[in-house]
Amino acid sequence: LELKLPATIGTANQYLKNSSTPGTLEFGTVTFPTKSITHINQWHIPSNTSGSGSNDLTAWNKSADSLSDYALLGSEMSHSSGIFTFPAEGMWLIFFSAWYYADARSSRWFQCRIMTTTNNSSYNQVADCSNAIYDTGSNGYNSCAAMVVFDVTDTSNCKVKFQYDSQNTLEVMGGKNFTSTRFIKIAET
Repeated sequence: LELKLPATIGTANQYLKNSSTPGTLEFGTVTFPTKSITHINQWHIPSNTSGSGSNDLTAWNKSADSLSDYALLGSEMSHSSGIFTFPAEGMWLIFFSAWYYADARSSRWFQCRIMTTTNNSSYNQVADCSNAIYDTGSNGYNSCAAMVVFDVTDTSNCKVKFQYDSQNTLEVMGGKNFTSTRFIKIAET
């Protein structure tokens, strides 16, 4: 068996491989995967929100606009009345954290929720976190966080919103990214 080597020398990112001609080698080019994280977007509640029971969080600011230390990569999420629309299809990591406080209340619970839809209509609770503040003589503070990977297969129909639910009236803390969300596209669908 005689192998015929290529007449030229390969370049960077090339390797020897069998050619379509039997007994002949040729250079092939190594293809490196492109970066998988193509979008990073961060939002926060700009000021405190007071309420009890189940509520959608509707007032959001882009963190990159108001806090210069926060990264922005790729196209931005769009937002209207608490509902976020994705700029591209793919697998998205969604992280939601909420800080809250209660003043001089004996007992209360708090829950933050990530709600998604795949039909731009009915929303499902896909992630949540809860905790409580007990017997506060003065202001008691706490926080919770939830995250989910959401497969966005259609940007017109796959959307997300954020809720909080509480036993009694409390303050969801805004500003400085106390109550905030991050969107990171981690892979293609």
